[in-house]
Amino acid sequence: MVIHTNSEVPSATARCAPLPPSRSFAGAFASTLVGNLCAQGLGVAAGIMSARILGSTGRGELASVYFYPGIVAQFGIMSLEQAVCYEVCRKPSDEAAVVRSAFWLGLLIALPQALLATWLLPLLVPPDKGHLLRHMRWFMAYVTVVIPSLTLLQADFGALRYRRYNLLKVLPAAGYLIGMFAFWELRLAGVVAFAASALGAHVLTLLVRVCLAGRSLVSAIPDPSEMKRLMRLALRFHLPQVACILLSKADMALIVPLLPSREVGLYVVALAVALGQGAATSAFVQVAFVKAASAVDRESARGTLAVQFGVAKIGSLVIGTVFFVAAPSLIRHVFGPEFAPAVKLARWLVAAQAVMGLAQVLDANLRALGRAWIAALAYALALAVVVPGGLYYVPRHGLQAMGVLMLIASTVVLAVDTVTLAFFENVRLWRFDFRMYAPALAALTRPRSSVRQYRPGGDGNG
Repeated sequence: MVIHTNSEVPSATARCAPLPPSRSFAGAFASTLVGNLCAQGLGVAAGIMSARILGSTGRGELASVYFYPGIVAQFGIMSLEQAVCYEVCRKPSDEAAVVRSAFWLGLLIALPQALLATWLLPLLVPPDKGHLLRHMRWFMAYVTVVIPSLTLLQADFGALRYRRYNLLKVLPAAGYLIGMFAFWELRLAGVVAFAASALGAHVLTLLVRVCLAGRSLVSAIPDPSEMKRLMRLALRFHLPQVACILLSKADMALIVPLLPSREVGLYVVALAVALGQGAATSAFVQVAFVKAASAVDRESARGTLAVQFGVAKIGSLVIGTVFFVAAPSLIRHVFGPEFAPAVKLARWLVAAQAVMGLAQVLDANLRALGRAWIAALAYALALAVVVPGGLYYVPRHGLQAMGVLMLIASTVVLAVDTVTLAFFENVRLWRFDFRMYAPALAALTRPRSSVRQYRPGGDGNG
């Protein structure tokens, strides 16, 4: 675990500049949820439009063009956007310096990764997709656009500019859909045109955010020490992020080679139903991270964590129950009766996703408390359940085995996070008492004009 020095983190009594008034948890969650739903809805619409226009073969080619740049950006950003959000949230008075350093650092890490990935593409692309290689190469520019763009976007979230954040988050999906429609109207629709629309939408978002930042990005030379400190913090956050990504991809990585295509199709449909909870879960996790990072002191951060988890338990139960009950109807009416065998599997995955949502709320708080290693350990243990379990049980028992394994893995993550929080932070979530955390509850629901920062682990308990 990384421990900040006094030169890196203000003292517990330091105050920062006044923050925007819209700071209540409910308001932040509602605006973020709306943004997530809009982005998700536009993404679904774009997926349907591309599938109908391009057909199954063209849609597969488009997905192939997106695949490698998306993977490089997902891992290559190294959680820099989380580090920026964290620092801006804790030190809003230093936002300009943090954002300037993060923006140029994002470009510095994106450019060599994009060039290296472009050079390696001929070794990665299978022969049957060789005709797409030149399109994959120019689309690798996506990496150099999306990494600095996300760093600027997360600065808005850390500074509690929720409206701007959500508008800019929706802009790439909206621009992509508009571009696709324009090419279709001009009778130029195709894989290259749609990929250009996606890249153009992200370039537009970056340009808008750079314009909003104004001269602050170029008004001074980025501080190398600030860039190093941001990178160290980002790498601390990146360890659990990598483990989480690996866990989220493990099921498909096992299902695809072990089962026939029809079974894979059933699993994809069941997973799509379960991930319908994702918009609410993602909004809760994002806001939880900011609220924990901006707590007055470590004791308040613990209380905030407990209140968030208590509210999340209710939300996960309600949303999970709705999707559990609605799974048969959703599958029958949205995907068609031929996917009816996926209903039972969908219910296993809905339960797993509900439990994982709770675990990710704790993950966000653990990172803000300086205990990201706990979340990484939890995800690693879950992977140790899914991978060998999947290799043994899936060929013998089919899809249902993977559904059960994902539920067990989610429970492992939640259990490890809960037990280690009790041991290291003395937060006993299974004995949740609303009255005990009344001050933290008030802090979640009432706007504050300013916040104080604390040093993670700096009160003798870390």
